Amino acid sequence: MGHTPPYMDRFEAFDAERRRMRTVDDWIALRRQWLDDSAWPRRSPEQLAAMRRGRKQSFRLGGRSWMRTTHVFDLTPEARYELFVTYREFADPIRFPHLATLPKVTGSRWTQQCPACEIVTREIGSMTCPQCARRLVYEYVED
Repeated sequence: MGHTPPYMDRFEAFDAERRRMRTVDDWIALRRQWLDDSAWPRRSPEQLAAMRRGRKQSFRLGGRSWMRTTHVFDLTPEARYELFVTYREFADPIRFPHLATLPKVTGSRWTQQCPACEIVTREIGSMTCPQCARRLVYEYVED
């Protein structure tokens, strides 16, 4: 079913605060106030194992090759999506400003993912998830 963390219950206040972030200290304060994951339920080892088995097979969707992803916390798709948006679109530019200059193209280390659907592609393209129509999130993958 998935857990709904407090940041989703008070989403307008959370969203306003993440949009005001400008510094690493702002990020630390936001994490402390809104993203304390110590009480979030985790998926069971059996759930994670089943999901990881599905990750080994790519599939075609919307003209691109996708793979499944696995997130350890058992959150609702909406909460998982907003969590990843917070990290990738609000926190990462503050924490890793050098990434802003790197081109987001196929063949680079960038991926596009839909945290709600738990799918990811290395084929950079449309910004819309072919499964749920949410806006995709970029993530830079380092070895």
